[in-house]
Amino acid sequence: MKDIFENLKKIAGRYEGEGINHEGQPFTGRFALKPILGERGFSIQFSATGKDGTLYHQEESTIAPSLNEKLTLWNFNTNTPALLPLRI
Repeated sequence: MKDIFENLKKIAGRYEGEGINHEGQPFTGRFALKPILGERGFSIQFSATGKDGTLYHQEESTIAPSLNEKLTLWNFNTNTPALLPLRI
């Protein structure tokens, strides 16, 4: 897991780019990855905004090891009604 965290630290930052969603609508995607709590985990934020300002999608996640050292991503987004735990 140390290698995964080292790689995440290397790419931490803010990114922006253009895309097309599943309905053929152009959007600007914004992605941010940052270490949190003394680099014990990472915060991930993403949004997809249409050219007219419509927010098509938004999500926030935390990725960190669980107590049993399994890498876990907790995701909250506008496409699902609840917080999603994803164990990697």
